[in-house]
Amino acid sequence: MSKNKQVKKCIILYVEGQTEVEFYNKVKEYMKTKLPKKKFEVDQFEVICTKSINQFKKKLLLKFEKEIMSKYNKKDEVIVGLCYDSDGYEFGFHPAIDRKKLEKELNEKGASKVIHLVAHKTIEDWIMLDEKGVLRYLGLPLNTAIKGKNGLEQLQLLFKKKNRPYLKGTKVEGLLDALDFNLICSKLCCELSLLCCEVGIKCSKDIMKS
Repeated sequence: MSKNKQVKKCIILYVEGQTEVEFYNKVKEYMKTKLPKKKFEVDQFEVICTKSINQFKKKLLLKFEKEIMSKYNKKDEVIVGLCYDSDGYEFGFHPAIDRKKLEKELNEKGASKVIHLVAHKTIEDWIMLDEKGVLRYLGLPLNTAIKGKNGLEQLQLLFKKKNRPYLKGTKVEGLLDALDFNLICSKLCCELSLLCCEVGIKCSKDIMKS
């Protein structure tokens, strides 16, 4: 719970698919180990899937108003994290969202602050930061050649070697449990720095490695 019991604080991360839900929940658990008491001093910290990248904005605003702000008021601190892949905005995989307009609408509905957590270029690129963990999960030799122009293609080709499909946005049982999030988070210090600040981790170049 927050130190000031009269003012609540919550952190809500909105993501596009089940892969992202699992990934950010793992990041959340890892960050908790970096805090003195091994816990977050907030009233709510949740990762929520919009379940449809094509309706990301519409569903996000609806969920925020009905599921979050109905429990909080203007005095409370409500931090919203928008988590998405950069590929959709760079290469047109799905309709681009006016991020500044979305921020404004979230603020109008009660958000105290909006932060952006952007995976370059896909969440799979972040997963592939632990190549050995992926290879171990699939039961492939650690010297297996990694091919593909990005993390998504690399995972799809590796899964194909085991005659398994990798579908973006769907849950892959056991994959993220096999990864070293100490390693992954240490490589994502810049990308995760805003979230670190919100949960109370003091920012430094080596904080995620210590």
